Amino acid sequence: AGHGESAAITEPRQATARGQAEAVVRLLDHLKVERAILCGTSMGGGVALRLAHDMPGRVTGLVLIASVNAAPADNAFMRRLRSGGENELLAHHEDDGDRLASLISARPLPVPRAIQRYATSRRAIARAQLERVWDAWINAAPDHEVPRVLGGIKTPTLIVHGDCDRVIDIATAHRLAIELPAARLEVLSGVGHMPHLEAPRPMARIIGAFADEVAKLSP
Repeated sequence: AGHGESAAITEPRQATARGQAEAVVRLLDHLKVERAILCGTSMGGGVALRLAHDMPGRVTGLVLIASVNAAPADNAFMRRLRSGGENELLAHHEDDGDRLASLISARPLPVPRAIQRYATSRRAIARAQLERVWDAWINAAPDHEVPRVLGGIKTPTLIVHGDCDRVIDIATAHRLAIELPAARLEVLSGVGHMPHLEAPRPMARIIGAFADEVAKLSP
């Protein structure tokens, strides 16, 4: 909700981790998918954690890519946010593409510049909506935010994180790997906040191998 071609949010709870998790469940119901491996990037990782925490029967595995947790580790980006600075992941206009790319990636993205400019322009158009999503996310009530206690999530979990992530520090991934009982961490060297764009082939191999492992465990 609030992203891409999805409907705009009409109330803050739709944009919280729990609200987004409930939207994923509605999609699974619509597709008649009882259980699935959930793959979430950045905030999407928080959504996947909320869903696995609240409705474990719907999840066979978790893939958390550059994922948040309830209290992401400190870094320069987080310090600027916490001091009231502007959310640098938002765009004002299409010329913000280079600035955004330097923040989210540690290596050149294998995406034509025209497509990068188009994607940035779409984010700029949706800026007000994305600000509402962000505000609802960070101001969520305790039962709507990313769960703070993860020990009860027994779902097999793959954590993938770049060691050059400037948005979510890799220390967050190490903490997730400790707190989740059935998790393992794959660190990608020289990769930033968008591993699926910066290193698509390694990501496909890692996720494919994990999916095969989960399939063997599933009844």
